[in-house]
Amino acid sequence: KYYTPKELKLGWRNTLRTKFGEAPVIFDSSLVEKSKKQMVIYLKKQGYYYAGVTDTIYFKEKKQKSFVDYEVETGKPYLIKSVCYDSSGGAGLLRLYGKYTKEMGTNIVKGNRLIEADLKDERDDFSKFCRDNAHYGLAASYVNFAVDTTKGDYEAHIIVFTKKKTISHPDYPDSTVYISHGTHRVQQVRFFL
Repeated sequence: KYYTPKELKLGWRNTLRTKFGEAPVIFDSSLVEKSKKQMVIYLKKQGYYYAGVTDTIYFKEKKQKSFVDYEVETGKPYLIKSVCYDSSGGAGLLRLYGKYTKEMGTNIVKGNRLIEADLKDERDDFSKFCRDNAHYGLAASYVNFAVDTTKGDYEAHIIVFTKKKTISHPDYPDSTVYISHGTHRVQQVRFFL
């Protein structure tokens, strides 16, 4: 036989203590500052580079509670004015980027806000599209963006470019050589049954 412990019924006091209410929390003003910084970081990633967050802390002495109100001033967002592809990575990748934008669409479109997550998605989607189209060595880390916000008023000009692949020099192992990303072709396929 197995031993099964009995469940203890501790009564209504235990139920009241464990099932209802919430644990007391001590107010920490440093967490308010941390929350403000996190909100500003989020707003910058959403294209609001001059956003500001202010807080107001209310104390209720009788109930010993505090409340925090945050006021967010987003300001004017940066909008995408132009998007172009730098062809220094090779003419093949330039044509492939044109094909990608026609077939798959793009996350960075003229008139949209400059959102950091859209640039990351564009990098991931384009590198996957390249690998699906015989550019197997092109990882997402090779796709980069140059964003110029100095021209115009709250305008972003984006240049999409691919870094060249680095390999060690065949004659000098200490040196590296930069080469363009090429396509890979399958010459022969043999099946042994």
